[in-house]
Amino acid sequence: MCPYRDNGHLTKTQKEFNVILSSTRVVIEQAFGSLKGRFRRLKHLDMSDLQLAAAVVATACVLHNLCINNDDEPEVERDTDVAVGNANSPENVDGDVAVNVGFVKRDHLAAVLQP
Repeated sequence: MCPYRDNGHLTKTQKEFNVILSSTRVVIEQAFGSLKGRFRRLKHLDMSDLQLAAAVVATACVLHNLCINNDDEPEVERDTDVAVGNANSPENVDGDVAVNVGFVKRDHLAAVLQP
């Protein structure tokens, strides 16, 4: 999900959303970095099938937790390389639709976060 573009006219809600989104993204990137550090093969998998990608990530999480439960916590190399997809890339023929749906979802989440 993309943050709101800061062109100097963001509302308080939009600014708060950007901060929360950024904080959440950092945590997620660190989690993937831990997984890719422990299971280095994950760095080289071609995940074009989203269902397969979700299954691989879930399986890696289960294995990671099993390792932790069995006191197998080696020093792992943290991987911070994150591939960021572009909804408007040629591979995504429905890019404009995906972007518009993303904007609607982002606006809804920002509104829900308000106290």
